[in-house]
Amino acid sequence: MSGQSTLIVTTESGVRPLGVRGEPLHNSAIQLIRIVRHQLGDTVASLLAEPQLHADGKGIDWYANWPGEVRHLAELDPKERGDVLSRVDRGLIEIGRLGQTLSAGNGAAIGRSLSLAARRPDESFVFVVGGKPVVVCWGYEKEAAQGLLPPPLLRVASRQSVLDPPPPPTFHPPTAAAPGIVPWRRTLLLALPLMALLLGAVWVLRDWLPASPSESFVTKEGPASPAVTAIPVDRRPILKASLSEQQARAKALQIELAAVESELKRRIAACKPPEPPPAPKPPQVAVAPPPPKPTPPPAQPTPRPPRDNRLRLPNGPTRDFSFLAGCWRSDPFRHELAQLQPGVSSYCFDASGYGQLEWRRGRLACRTRAQARFDGSTLRLHDSDTTCNDGSHWYADQLVCQRGADNVAQCSGYSRGAFGPTTWTVNLHKLD
Repeated sequence: MSGQSTLIVTTESGVRPLGVRGEPLHNSAIQLIRIVRHQLGDTVASLLAEPQLHADGKGIDWYANWPGEVRHLAELDPKERGDVLSRVDRGLIEIGRLGQTLSAGNGAAIGRSLSLAARRPDESFVFVVGGKPVVVCWGYEKEAAQGLLPPPLLRVASRQSVLDPPPPPTFHPPTAAAPGIVPWRRTLLLALPLMALLLGAVWVLRDWLPASPSESFVTKEGPASPAVTAIPVDRRPILKASLSEQQARAKALQIELAAVESELKRRIAACKPPEPPPAPKPPQVAVAPPPPKPTPPPAQPTPRPPRDNRLRLPNGPTRDFSFLAGCWRSDPFRHELAQLQPGVSSYCFDASGYGQLEWRRGRLACRTRAQARFDGSTLRLHDSDTTCNDGSHWYADQLVCQRGADNVAQCSGYSRGAFGPTTWTVNLHKLD
């Protein structure tokens, strides 16, 4: 959690939480918010407050990842309250659509969790921190979460700098005492000095008071008191809370791993092996009279390669990359597991093997340097990390090309992104 976090409210735990597979949503809240931020942006992800379970498991602190003044929705005027609720509704609708999209694919558990988190909350769960709306108790049922919120407390006055000008004095007209009421407070204040004077006189004259003959004072030193031993601290509640937190994190990671494995199996199943070439036809035997004189067969012209725009590799490794000079475009593929729309890579090289890479997906564009080198008979295309035009991070990938039938380059890509390693298979096509 960021050092600029703001505590919104503290709620009780254990009252009918929502969840998937018997696990409450707040245990996997960090992973859900990370997926929403990656797919929908920081504005929508900031609607969901981050929960932090207490060590004893009896309470949950709800935080916002930015500093600012915390105000309840009921403290706003009607116009500002309507604007905040409309922003909350729009963000929750986008989260619900993302959950439906993931549920239709292989991420059913993550999609179900996002659909539960996108339920419209009660107005008592909506706060405004630094001008931004945020929702707490989003992992609980709407009726049960009413018992989680603490009673309203008096708001402490905000800290004021000593350099700010003092506020103007307020004038309160004097209120007249109601007739017929005894001024007990004024009488008590007038009697306090007299009572203090009497107590002081008794203290001064204590030595002249006669002592009872039956009283005698004897001083006897007893044995030294035993040393106080430190009470051992019971660390079991803290260890149990830490264990439960790690178990919840392990379950959330298992959900992500299951989604990644299902996506990998789907891609492996989608990769079809190349069809075998058709069997040659049996030669036709024709009965013909023997020729009077055998003539030498004419020289067969060298077959020319088919005219298509796919990249073809030379017969052996070389330092001359003139065959790669120009611009090449790959087939559409997904660079990361969480991408819903495939993109296309474009390489532009010179005759020495140096060039640039541009990856596009819709309006998103990422540009970086690229280099081609032979590793034995294998052509490797490398690039580097960069930042895309929307501010997201591009993780470097590697394209490995092998010489196939008719010297056509069969290329396989590999990348290690934010959601784990990704592989794909493409062809490179020449751009005119």
